[in-house]
Amino acid sequence: LPCSSITNLLAERFLSSENIGMVQIDIEGYEYILLEGFMKELPDHLLPPVIHFERKVMVAQDEIYPLQEGKKRLKIAEDLMKSKGYALHHEGEDLLAIRVSGFRASFDNVMS
Repeated sequence: LPCSSITNLLAERFLSSENIGMVQIDIEGYEYILLEGFMKELPDHLLPPVIHFERKVMVAQDEIYPLQEGKKRLKIAEDLMKSKGYALHHEGEDLLAIRVSGFRASFDNVMS
């Protein structure tokens, strides 16, 4: 399968990242990699107000295939989202991130 960034994928389909209200990610434990690229590509004011993904696979992968230097996949994702102003809510096997810093601007973009 061809790989691409989210912003390139949106551009190919003539969609704007300004109108993203929620991102649902399910890529079997590689969410932390997608989030790193996504958060670096988009300016802060265009980040979605809500991000949801399954966290159990990242936790399982850390036990079976640990990253170098003892880094944890879920911790990488959580730290990144916190640094961008997201409040994290663990919901069983899932994680729901709601952007509280800059939320008003993001919400206004979605609603306009």
